[in-house]
Amino acid sequence: MKRIALIFLVLPLIASCGTISTNAAGAEALRLLEMVETGDIDGAVDMTARPFLFESEILVSESLVSDLWSALSGVGFSTGELTQVRIVDGDSHQLFDDSWEVRTWMENYTDENTALVFFDWDNRELVVIVDRSPRTERRIQGFGEVR
Repeated sequence: MKRIALIFLVLPLIASCGTISTNAAGAEALRLLEMVETGDIDGAVDMTARPFLFESEILVSESLVSDLWSALSGVGFSTGELTQVRIVDGDSHQLFDDSWEVRTWMENYTDENTALVFFDWDNRELVVIVDRSPRTERRIQGFGEVR
């Protein structure tokens, strides 16, 4: 009987650990952008999953991801203000591009554990795709300017 009671106490705790919070996803995206801003390209690359969605392009290699973060850092990129975090839905691909490639990437690499983190930056809106799964080490899945 004690084992059954223990199971009912532990199961809700395990279930609540299924994803990181949307606040934690926002903090993760902010940490990435701060790394890019300060020139910590290796740190930014270490946070970035592959294949990585950059606007309408899919970057499959570490060197392409490194080139992206280096280029942004080199033009004086600065972190904007975090404005909202929401969960990916069936229309989220339209934030990047309405192409077959982007729709397919979103279908294959995002789910209900994926957050979209929005930033106001230099009169533009940027979005970072963050995997909220607790078993994922490289949480940053995509980045781009909202279309």
